[in-house]
Amino acid sequence: MLELDTYFQKNQYALKDKIVFAGSSLMEAFPLEELFLEKKIIVYNRGISGATSQAYLEVFDQLILPLRPKKILINIGSNDLAYENGKVSQLIDNYRIIFEKVKESLPGCDVTFIKFYRVNPNVMKETALVRKEEWLYRAAKYRTNTRLIQASDLISQIAALYDYDTIDVNEQLTDAHNQLDASLTNDGIHLTRDAYLRIFPMIYQKVVAQ
Repeated sequence: MLELDTYFQKNQYALKDKIVFAGSSLMEAFPLEELFLEKKIIVYNRGISGATSQAYLEVFDQLILPLRPKKILINIGSNDLAYENGKVSQLIDNYRIIFEKVKESLPGCDVTFIKFYRVNPNVMKETALVRKEEWLYRAAKYRTNTRLIQASDLISQIAALYDYDTIDVNEQLTDAHNQLDASLTNDGIHLTRDAYLRIFPMIYQKVVAQ
């Protein structure tokens, strides 16, 4: 993955004891470093486009642990649910392993799980037809809000067992039907810049909280 090579290079010069964000394309596209720099806070975004929880777990030791962060905010695994064989149980097991790694290697590190963002199935289906994107059509079938909510709640419960926090920003993103507002997405999954600006204040408050 191109992102990995870039991140490994950046990690060589990164400062320790900072805040790290871990996730997939939804994290990668979040202009966190830009927004936090305006607040004079250094953060490192380590989002990897297309990553599943398993893929992220396999690089976690090389990608995240060397940064020795004081806080990690993580949102990885919604891609796991975009497939027919994507099992919530496997996703939960992967989070358990990630939490164990942090607890053992970074005992003083605070971890916050960011609950999975809702999707808009109608926009997903319409966009899939227009763009002729099979992956999006498949995701519309399996990556449902019901599964995203179920998985988020279970991961939150696991996080609590490790004394880690959870934050839910969906109230800033959803419409009257409790799905991702169509005005805040271009494909029913990924967020627009306006969407990120909506949720940034909640993320910021979580970061600066002692």
